[in-house]
Amino acid sequence: MMFGFSWVLLHWKVKVFNRPLYSKNLKVRTWGGYYNKFYTLRDFEIYDENNNLVCIASSKWALVDVNTKSISRITPYAIDRYECETKTVFGENDIPKIKVPEILGSPCYTFKVLKRDIDINNHMNNVHYLDYALEALPEDAYTLDEANELEIMYKSGAKLGSTVNCYYTFYENNHYVVMKNEDGSQIHAIVKFA
Repeated sequence: MMFGFSWVLLHWKVKVFNRPLYSKNLKVRTWGGYYNKFYTLRDFEIYDENNNLVCIASSKWALVDVNTKSISRITPYAIDRYECETKTVFGENDIPKIKVPEILGSPCYTFKVLKRDIDINNHMNNVHYLDYALEALPEDAYTLDEANELEIMYKSGAKLGSTVNCYYTFYENNHYVVMKNEDGSQIHAIVKFA
């Protein structure tokens, strides 16, 4: 067992093929995949009641020392615990970084990180970034069915009481929400809807 370490989500990517109806049973298959000394991937397949593939996802994780809050090297011991596979849902051994769009404009949505948003690492929980990004989308982008592919890349964790400004832009046929700290000097996350 490894004490004093925690896995931290760096980036995730999702592609939805079909949206199951509410309250339907789903089957999720997940496995550890590619790794290097700084991060590892975990992939997912989600199937409906008829065993049809409805969604795939890939996520990138780093191992963090909880005392120093710094990224630690991933040792063979850590990887051996997860019995990694070579199969990847997107056919690549990485999730390429999301580039910040060239033009962001002014903040379109601002929020304050609340207690309910915080995870065990004292940062805003990764799923809340998606919630707030959806709030920042303009109505016409929010209601379109085109958001069947999305990615979130985390840069720096927003903490309790932080004010976060969301910048929306439509760039190269994708919707982006870039979340920055109050003075705009630091990016918390980039969310891309394809």
